[in-house]
Amino acid sequence: VGQNGRLLISDRARNAVIAVDIDDGEFLGEFARLGPVGFDRPEGIAVTNDGVLLVAAGKQNAILAFDAANGAFLETRVSAGAGGLSNPGDMVLVPSLADRFATDPERQIRPNPGLWYDPASDGRGFDIQYYGTRLSVIWYTYDDQGDPTWYLAAGALDGATFQAPLLRFTLDDDGPANGAPVGDMLLDFASERRAAASWRINGVNGEESLSWLEFTPQVRQIDDTGLWGREDGPGWGVSLASQGGTTVAVAYLYDALGQPRWVISEPVTGNPPYRLNMQAAFAPGLCPGCVGAGERSLLDAGTMELRPRNKARWDSDIVLPGSLDGAWPLHATPVILFSLPSVRPR
Repeated sequence: VGQNGRLLISDRARNAVIAVDIDDGEFLGEFARLGPVGFDRPEGIAVTNDGVLLVAAGKQNAILAFDAANGAFLETRVSAGAGGLSNPGDMVLVPSLADRFATDPERQIRPNPGLWYDPASDGRGFDIQYYGTRLSVIWYTYDDQGDPTWYLAAGALDGATFQAPLLRFTLDDDGPANGAPVGDMLLDFASERRAAASWRINGVNGEESLSWLEFTPQVRQIDDTGLWGREDGPGWGVSLASQGGTTVAVAYLYDALGQPRWVISEPVTGNPPYRLNMQAAFAPGLCPGCVGAGERSLLDAGTMELRPRNKARWDSDIVLPGSLDGAWPLHATPVILFSLPSVRPR
């Protein structure tokens, strides 16, 4: 919605942003034309607080700026292809972090749920989900032998800071998983997409600069991102990260000796049920405190199917490969979403 009661609409056929009277729908004409300034295919639009109309030019992969009062062209705000733009679409204007929670006296940040990682240690990462003002952080990493293992920290999010004990879980033959403290985890969020992590595990300290893992810029209306598991909470589950039409799953489970292991899916596209090819990762140089090349190998670990909607079910035919021993068979196991439903990534 622009100024003076105008509804602004991107119109591909006219190659312009048109104006319509917001009260009665009367066509008011072409408001901002792309052709005369050498651009094509208007997609997403947004109006800033300082009166600038931003238009995504889909053909040239650029963001244009027009005067929101009269439609005059101002400048190319983001040049063609800059910043990794590829077929830009909808735009969302996000205020600065200091002003983002004006109606929330606690200024409670809500980090983007899903997978986070440090590019310097690509191959391991963190699975972050939220429960109101609480976070669960699963660290999917490796042991000293390079075999996949995971740890969990869960606790309150205080403003933009999260701090909680780091637990390692094992599974007994005749009961639920048991967690034992092995260290601490601290996350200091600079935004919904960035955080500084510091950790202590088994007497080893470390720091990482984390980024939310964005594998597509597209947004889907129904988002299955979250941590799924059996309602009785036996200490294992599967996490989904859905963006646009792409989904990645990480299953947190145990081997034949009850040791914590994780397997990750190849990305899949489309709607559920998600039929996933799973892989186990091995990386001797990527354990906490390890110094090495960090090279990772992936081995096939079977298949999995997850139906996250309408009587959610989890089927699994996972067989742990390589140096691992064990299988994880499930048939139509009822699951629920433990974390809060995901909001649109910011």
